[in-house]
Amino acid sequence: MEVIKKHRGTSFVELAIAMSILLVVISISIVRVNRDSLVFDSTVTRVKTDIRRIIVMGQDDYYTYRMSFYRGYYTVSRDGMEIFKRYQGDHTHVLSGTRLEFRGIKRMGAPGGGGSLYVFNDRTKNLERITYIPASGRVTSYKDDYLKKKIMIDNWLSELK
Repeated sequence: MEVIKKHRGTSFVELAIAMSILLVVISISIVRVNRDSLVFDSTVTRVKTDIRRIIVMGQDDYYTYRMSFYRGYYTVSRDGMEIFKRYQGDHTHVLSGTRLEFRGIKRMGAPGGGGSLYVFNDRTKNLERITYIPASGRVTSYKDDYLKKKIMIDNWLSELK
């Protein structure tokens, strides 16, 4: 006579426990979106767009376009008249040793007259360097190490009005 072995399946309680453990692991692994990081990334994108914009406007020989930086915002002006003002968050700053100035940009010959500026978040210590070359219209950015540039960044922060 053949003995039939009784195989027991998974109970509902065991399945519910396994699913809840899996849910906890997944929820821990999901990265929370940080508001400061979003403001920082949008500020970097906006600054790059505004630099490209004034480089194009700066091809005009008649007007001088300037980008000036202050605590919490920056302005773009044409011959001293403010065109627009951009606000960033309380902890995100656009920093440069000087203001940007464009006039009579020529798109011929070797690119020159470029420079760099930084976007910095003093809460998260995120730092991104934006470089621009007016003759080619190239504006790029990359992450930078705050600790290596700490003295320069802190000096520029103290000079903001």
